[in-house]
Amino acid sequence: DALLGPPPTRDRVLPIKWYHNEDSRTLATTKKTKTLLMLHGWMGDKSEWDVVGETLSGDLSEEWNIISIDLPGHGESSLVLSSDQQVAHSSLGLDAMRPFGPTQNSPFSLDMMARAVCHSLIQDHGVEHLDAIAGYSLGGRIALAMKRLYSTTLSSLNNDVDNPSTSMLVTDQTRMILLGSSPGKLPSDANRSSNDDVQRLSKDVALAKSLFSSAYRSYLTPDSLDEESLSHFLTKWYSVKSLWGDLRQRHPMKYQSMLDKRLKSLIGRRQDIASVLYGCSPPLTSQDDWKAIVPSKTLFVAGGLDKKYSSVGRTWEEMRGIAKYIEIANAGHALLVEEPQKVSSIIS
Repeated sequence: DALLGPPPTRDRVLPIKWYHNEDSRTLATTKKTKTLLMLHGWMGDKSEWDVVGETLSGDLSEEWNIISIDLPGHGESSLVLSSDQQVAHSSLGLDAMRPFGPTQNSPFSLDMMARAVCHSLIQDHGVEHLDAIAGYSLGGRIALAMKRLYSTTLSSLNNDVDNPSTSMLVTDQTRMILLGSSPGKLPSDANRSSNDDVQRLSKDVALAKSLFSSAYRSYLTPDSLDEESLSHFLTKWYSVKSLWGDLRQRHPMKYQSMLDKRLKSLIGRRQDIASVLYGCSPPLTSQDDWKAIVPSKTLFVAGGLDKKYSSVGRTWEEMRGIAKYIEIANAGHALLVEEPQKVSSIIS
């Protein structure tokens, strides 16, 4: 252990990208008064929002900062379980981080990821208030968790804050635009059996463990075989027609471009991505996040071919839990891939 050094630290600096003032180094130097934060989904990164961000930079007034951020375990955020040093610790049984242990000890639980986003925005990027958050899939769940934790002020967000402030990052005035995101268990889900949760958790654990196993096999197999295995995983993941709406057949070029990007991400940090899948599995997270939102400040968006989340949107609107449900026709769950322009129009 001494030769390997201590396990890697969990760096909470999360890279951001902004779509205004491209020559600026920090948002704190700009004179804009409002900020829109965009959160990507599982296996994605901040660039998922590029088309939306560039479009909004021309559509919204000059007072808006528009930013996207890499969630923990994704994009250019620091490697945690996927680093070579961490792999060495794990293989020798020296690892203190258990990817499938209690989620409260995981850097990739939903609440830990939400807090990491808040901390990095405030401490590293000088963002003190969010006027709007757009979250896609997992990103929407992170947004809801941030709202549930909205009473977390700058002074209580972390014990090591040097200059506490009483301003709040997320308030009841923060607009929420949720794209195909689970709000938790709505009242209509009250009859959902605990067996459903057991099955969902079992499925997520199996998928996460399969990615971990492939990571260890990758050290013993040719790169071509490793890529073939990961490509098979991705093809199977995106083959659920009731969710993705047969994306491969409808938009073959967009589908392939997305798969190539996902493959690159999995090759580089599949252990982190797998740990997010487990740590954010719905049965292990709060089921009441929908209660924290302000209905008049919340929009829900889903594709018409996305049977799961279009149903969620209609149900949530019927119970008047949101201001409006907007359905994008002839689109599945991959809204940022299929219809970024329509998403931009909804946000603006």
